Amino acid sequence: SDMALQSVSHANEYIAREHFEDGMFITLFFAVVNMKTGEIHYINGGHEPALVVRNNRIKAHLKTTGPALGPIQGAKYKTGSFQLESGDILFGFTDGVTEALSDSKGFYKRFRLEDNINSGSYHSSDTFLSHVKQDLFNFIDGSSQSDDITMLALRWQP
Repeated sequence: SDMALQSVSHANEYIAREHFEDGMFITLFFAVVNMKTGEIHYINGGHEPALVVRNNRIKAHLKTTGPALGPIQGAKYKTGSFQLESGDILFGFTDGVTEALSDSKGFYKRFRLEDNINSGSYHSSDTFLSHVKQDLFNFIDGSSQSDDITMLALRWQP
């Protein structure tokens, strides 16, 4: 995880130095998952918290461990850790999910995403993502989007 911290710090310094005038910044969720033990070490640089879903309910929010990359030279990052249990799903997503826009209903929002996740039943990461996508795309209902919608789910099964 020292190498991960160094990599994130170097990336921050590069963006702060080279793209400061452009007002450019990035958020990131960087995780290393030990597939034997289920232990996660992560760095969350100003990104939406990744979620851990256990027994069809949100069990944990893997919150920020440092700021977005770019605005602050010399920003400090920490490593967080979490222990997955068999069958847990790690779910990462961009703010394009929670800020997805419906012309008639406004933004999708985090509470709706979390309520939807807690209402499902998941046998795999595929069934999990299908459940999330179905509610999200029903909500959007064909409205054009201003941001990307990116989701990643990993189910740990030792």
